[in-house]
Formats: sequence, C-alpha cells, structure tokens
Amino acid sequence: LESIPASFELNSANACIHPLSWGQQRLWAHQQVEPHRPIYNIPIAYHLTGSIDPDILQSSLTAIIQRHDILRTTIATVSGQPMQAVSPQMEVSLPVVDLRHLPSAEQDARSTKQALEDAQTQFDLNIGPLWRFQLLQLSDEQSILLFTIHHIISDRWSLDLWMGELALVYEALMAGDPAPGNAPAKQYADYTAWQNQWVQGKRWDSQLAYWKQQLGGNPAPLELPIDRTRSFASTSTGARQSLTFHPELTAALKHLSDGESVTPFMTLLAAFAVLLYQYTQQEDQILCTPVAGRHRAETKGVQGYFNNILPLRLDLSGNP
Repeated sequence: LESIPASFELNSANACIHPLSWGQQRLWAHQQVEPHRPIYNIPIAYHLTGSIDPDILQSSLTAIIQRHDILRTTIATVSGQPMQAVSPQMEVSLPVVDLRHLPSAEQDARSTKQALEDAQTQFDLNIGPLWRFQLLQLSDEQSILLFTIHHIISDRWSLDLWMGELALVYEALMAGDPAPGNAPAKQYADYTAWQNQWVQGKRWDSQLAYWKQQLGGNPAPLELPIDRTRSFASTSTGARQSLTFHPELTAALKHLSDGESVTPFMTLLAAFAVLLYQYTQQEDQILCTPVAGRHRAETKGVQGYFNNILPLRLDLSGNP
C-alpha cells in the first residue's frame, strides 16, 4: 500500500480510491476464504409507527447516503490490492411490500421470512451497493423497514448515527424543508489515512511488542464442562444471553466499583472470570470483548467500520 497514494481518481469508474482500514482488511480477507457465507451481513428490522410516505423515506435515505462517502463505497482491486472505491453517487431503491391485506399471524410469518431472506443474501463487495432496504407495510400506521448492510462499511455505532439522522431528515422533508445537517467534516477515508500514517511511527513497534507479550505463551482454550464434543469446525452459530439487573444491584455494583477506582465493566469482567474459573479451574484466561474503536473525537459522528474485538488476558493465579 505504500506505493499507492492516500487517494486518487479512478477515471474508468469515476470513483475515488483509498486504502482499506486494518479492520476492513481483516473482514475482506475472511470474506475471500468464505465467499458464499453472509457472516458479515448486519440485518436490522425497524418497526415504524405512524403513516410512512415511501417516496419521502427513499429521498431521506438518498440524502444520508450522499453525505457519507463510506455508504457509497465498494471494494475494488487495484494492482492486486483491495481498495475502497467511493462512487460520487449511488441510486437508492426502496421496494415496498404491501402486507395490509393479510391477517396478523400471516403478516408475522411473511415479515419473518422476508427478514431472514434479506439477512442471508450475500453482497458482492466489488459491485455494491453494500446495503439494501425494504419497506413492509402492515397497516396504514404500522410498517417495518428492513435494512441490511455489510460490516465492512458499518458497525453498531454507525447504525445509531444512521437512524438518528434518518429521523431528522425524514421529518424535515415531510414538512417541505431541506434536509438538515451537512456531510461530516471528516470521512472514513480520513480515518484510514490516519491509520496508515500511525503505523509508520515508533508507536507501532511498542504496540506490537505489547501484544506479543500479552498474548504469548500459547494459552490453552477454556475447557468448559459442555455436554457435547467440542467442534473445531467453524459454524458461526451462537446465541446471545441477556440479563437485567435490578436497580438496587446496579447501584451496589456502581458503589463497589467507585470504591475500588474501577469501572463497572471491570468489576463485572472480574466476576465473570471468577465464574469461569469455578467451572474450568484454569487461572490463565483470554476473554474477548467488542470495543467501539472511536478514540479520536472526530470519529464520533462518522459512519464506517471502527469497532474491534479486543482480547483480554486475565491472570487468576495466587487467588486474587
């Protein structure tokens, strides 16, 4: 990538080309290994209450996509290297599926079927767009907006930005006003340029040395007492377990954390590590947690793929 400028014009496609971020490189490489699995699709179903004008909604989506370069990005190959290709504009399609004539139970079945099909349909990173929309009309006052986007141009933080911006733009256009807001001062390509500059400095060497030390020694996987043989084949199947703490417990956890000068996350992580130790009797553990990756202030309002999975090496030796 050193021989490729931070950005240049690709005349044949009238697109601006930028290097991939480190996270994008990782996702792109994994996608090449398993090209037919939609493991990096992010599917969302937004339940909309109130009368929705599909044309205004489509115009709102178009306005947002036009102001964020990353939403007009595909992955091109330049001199054998994957690169971000930002198109000057992209046409937005919003198919509308009218389910108003169906009974409630059949609406639920059709909506679920549409959502699953959309979530499992693969994107072509070279062609794009790397998002798609679909509006399911349940009644005059109830709709579902299906929105699927590839992880290589988005993350959960970006989805919050997206929906906040969509609400403001839609409300303005419905009132006959121009879309509020402007394109962010910094785009995702600015972030990738900063990353590529940062990697050239001495800080990179110190970071590499730190992680070699943190993750060295080939730690054993946690031998949890599961009721089946551990599979070494990747299936991408999993589940999410949610817990709700009572306000009294939450307040007690915050009080304990404050007294120890740690965050509630650190307190809960320690408790979880102790729980895993009770099951495994293993003192050396590596647990992973997602992090937002937006430690620079100017990235807070930028859409794109910033988040990362951070491995945490935990040492429970000596009965801490």
